[in-house]
Amino acid sequence: MRKFVVAVVVAVLAWIFVVPSCSTTFGCESAPATAHADSGSCPDDIDEAAEDADWAADRIASIEDDPVTTGLLYDEDGTEMRIESGESGDAYDLALEYLQVYPSSVVGDQPKGRQAAGHVESKAAALMRSAGQTSGVLVINHPRGPCPYASRVGCGAAMQLILPEGSTITVWWPGGHRAYRGRAEG
Repeated sequence: MRKFVVAVVVAVLAWIFVVPSCSTTFGCESAPATAHADSGSCPDDIDEAAEDADWAADRIASIEDDPVTTGLLYDEDGTEMRIESGESGDAYDLALEYLQVYPSSVVGDQPKGRQAAGHVESKAAALMRSAGQTSGVLVINHPRGPCPYASRVGCGAAMQLILPEGSTITVWWPGGHRAYRGRAEG
């Protein structure tokens, strides 16, 4: 019995001290005392991630060769979620559901919002809304940033239509960034 108790204590201590050093926050490998991105320091919170161009450039470099538009969404806790463009998956279904509440005159396509819902930016906004997150940072590999054409409104407007008022998503792309504020009611 004593060996069992010792084994449990060792396992708990390992969980407390070793496992955190193997996790990542804001896409950075973290250790108990220090966290470093590829070429700089790692943000401590979502507000720092929204302003840290060096950190964003490192994250962009990690996805720049992906063959489709790809994004890394960071929530308020720094948890990373990889998102790819395409008209499938749970994030697509959520984005489509949120966009379809608007009239065709606002969100084009048949079904309404189909094209925008397949884009990384709309999927990220839908995931944030679904999780109740009010702040997020999205890093994308699209060289020109959020597109201006998806479902007539473009990805920037689609994110604003999906995110509730009081929510903000900052999008970084090669050579630029912008914060988008939610306008959806509820």
